[in-house]
Amino acid sequence: MPIDGAPGDQWVNQDAIIVVPGILGSELVDTATGDVLWGLHPSVFARGWLTASNLRRLHLDDDERAGRYGRIAATRLLRAPVWLPVLRGQEPYTDLLDALHKVVPHPAALAEFPYDWRLPVEHNAARLAEAAMAHLERWRRHPVHDAARRLDPAGRPARLVLIAHSMGGLLVRCLSLIAGVADEIRAGITLGTPFYGAVRAVAMLASGDSPVPLPATRPASALLRRRPDRGMRALSRTLPGVYDLLPTYQCVDEGTGVRGLTADDVAAIGGDPELAAAAAAFHRRLARVTPAGHRPVIGSDQPTATNLRIAGGTVELSPLECYHDADGRMRRRDRQGDGTVPLGAAQLPGAEATYLPQQHGGLARASDVVRHAVHIAREPDRDHLGPTLAAGRIGLDAPDHPVVAGEPWSAVVTGLEHPADATCTIVDPVTKQPVASAKLERRDGVVHALARLPEPGIFRLQVAGSGYSPVSQLVVGISADADGADD
Repeated sequence: MPIDGAPGDQWVNQDAIIVVPGILGSELVDTATGDVLWGLHPSVFARGWLTASNLRRLHLDDDERAGRYGRIAATRLLRAPVWLPVLRGQEPYTDLLDALHKVVPHPAALAEFPYDWRLPVEHNAARLAEAAMAHLERWRRHPVHDAARRLDPAGRPARLVLIAHSMGGLLVRCLSLIAGVADEIRAGITLGTPFYGAVRAVAMLASGDSPVPLPATRPASALLRRRPDRGMRALSRTLPGVYDLLPTYQCVDEGTGVRGLTADDVAAIGGDPELAAAAAAFHRRLARVTPAGHRPVIGSDQPTATNLRIAGGTVELSPLECYHDADGRMRRRDRQGDGTVPLGAAQLPGAEATYLPQQHGGLARASDVVRHAVHIAREPDRDHLGPTLAAGRIGLDAPDHPVVAGEPWSAVVTGLEHPADATCTIVDPVTKQPVASAKLERRDGVVHALARLPEPGIFRLQVAGSGYSPVSQLVVGISADADGADD
């Protein structure tokens, strides 16, 4: 039965839905000047915006460090892709929002929650609690809500459905620490949330660098790469939000044993031990609760850094998870993950997860994930259903450093028996149109995607052929004459 104001004759969901982005996923604006500091059009990145001097505007200043916020405001969820070293790229949330708009009875039922991802997760969670309860109250007073409620068999009033990507899932988990909020949540859908952290956050503090060095034959790329690396390291070390992503599982491989990361380790690589200790204390509080109505979606089958070694102030990442077998011997295994978050770090006890072969940055735009989130939003009285299983699970490991437009580079593609079983395309993420193809070729037992970017900018490398939605990763290209100077 359709409702006046609803988008056609569709299943009517009476609940209030909020989309919570991950780290990097909100546009940030300088409140004094109105300048957009994060979330700029990809062409701005191509003009060399990603420098130490530009990133410096995102540093926490003394007032912010003391808890006096307001210099920077989050205005909306990303509408264009962004990219940083180590964290790689973050896709916009447009496809997810468009799909959700089609299943709510009125646009007032759907809200975005942009937040300043530089700040502590706990601070942003308190803001989310206020925004969520206000959104729910507004929607319950809306006349279309009453009509939708009457179509529900139980006639119940609206509750909250939160769909959170990456860091956003930590905010949602925090809501269970705030009195009165968890009782109003019907479902908390988390997409690739690092509940136990990720070692790439350590690499950001240590160097802002990729564990895979650029070839010496890429001098222009190396010049530009030093700028975001230096700027990324300096930025990361000031941001409590980054420290909240540090791994809380045993991740430091010492050869004959494995242990947890400590504040002293963070200090040894140049990080802030006070921020590290504060993040560890926060996670101890968070460990007491599980997100209300938890429905996790976890990216899988992607080459993923899981453990690390620290030596001489440097960090070496490894894809091998360390564990002890029944005889107490230390073993190593590759469980993969979503390219950023290891598989085990995204799992919480007691929650039935759905696993999809997708990269972290593109998880919230993958069609399988969008369909799954919409299904949970529309089906309040049924257990969540995973997507139709397919035969193959493709993994992708593209460069997480700039490449030179027009010059060849390669990415590793896993999960393929034969290169002919898949297709690889370079797509403009803004227009969503293919701009070039990449050749899949097996070399020394490994399938590579051999590609060139047509021009400087941010592009999506996309591999299709598994039966799931295509796996993709953002890649940034620079011009061959890029200037490496920076102040």
